[in-house]
Amino acid sequence: MDVSVRDTARSGFAEFWTFYIAKWRPLVALAMTGVVAEVTGRTAEQADRDAEVVKQALRSIRPAVAATRDQWRASVEGFTETTWSVLVPKLDILKWDQHDTLLKPPASPSAIEEAEERLGATLPEDYKQFLLVSNGMEFMPSINAPGFRPVEDLEWQTAEELGLDNFRVDLGCETDPAEYERLPKMARVLVLSDDSEEQVWYVDPETTAEAIRVLKAEGRIDDVVGQPGWRAIFWVNYLPDLKWLTSFRGYIESLARKADKAGSAK
Repeated sequence: MDVSVRDTARSGFAEFWTFYIAKWRPLVALAMTGVVAEVTGRTAEQADRDAEVVKQALRSIRPAVAATRDQWRASVEGFTETTWSVLVPKLDILKWDQHDTLLKPPASPSAIEEAEERLGATLPEDYKQFLLVSNGMEFMPSINAPGFRPVEDLEWQTAEELGLDNFRVDLGCETDPAEYERLPKMARVLVLSDDSEEQVWYVDPETTAEAIRVLKAEGRIDDVVGQPGWRAIFWVNYLPDLKWLTSFRGYIESLARKADKAGSAK
């Protein structure tokens, strides 16, 4: 029996005590008569102190986790209410050291209107608000985030010329192979980012509407497929999957959180 007690003590896993006591009920008596204390070298008073230390440590974990969660929520909610004129300059900390700024002079409303006329489409409102603060942006090296091209350089590009023609527009939904084949292929896309391995682009509203129609026919609900309109995507050209963004605004907010984190680390 002493061997069982010693083996259990050496195991280092608290759950083994329960297992062995259940298996070898005489261990209970041995524990109560002091054999366990003799083997482990811990008196009852020391064991009580050990238990209190563990209990206090466990109690301290919950507030720490809650505080971290509250800080994250405050950060997210804070950016949600931040105006574009404050939000966009936050990214400046992500610039190259040798550059003065990531930002570009703002686009004029007339430049945005001319681009919309040229493209034959009304650009998303959040993207236009970004352009009115900074008409494009430099590459962000510290987080490998692409820069953005000016509104004057926007043009429709085919999925084929970008190497995207094998992708279907699944809007980020999980699909089986048969469902995936029924979805529309990437057709024309509007690339917002500059030339780099990381890209951000829009799928046009017509293709999005067709994808929603197919997905709803397959049983997806509105909350899953979302509303018709432009859909933004982030993609790294050496990775197999697309990352569907909730919105362009949401993507910029995520960059701002990274910028805040980078600023705190300096």
